[in-house]
Amino acid sequence: MRPIRLLLVNPANGSSFWGLEHAVALFGRNYSTAPLGLATVAALSPEHWDVRIRDENVAATDLDEPCDIV
Repeated sequence: MRPIRLLLVNPANGSSFWGLEHAVALFGRNYSTAPLGLATVAALSPEHWDVRIRDENVAATDLDEPCDIV
């Protein structure tokens, strides 16, 4: 029996009033936010599952990637 393939996707954040894009330009600093919620779900998944996390803020997600649950 093959393992369940779980794909967790962190969607791309668009520019918004509440985002930090303007503060980055103002203070000249970079920032990053990790998708910790997805990492928590991955850690709580059964051990025999194949879990992958994709962050669309880093790279586009391959919509043809084989998976059982998104």
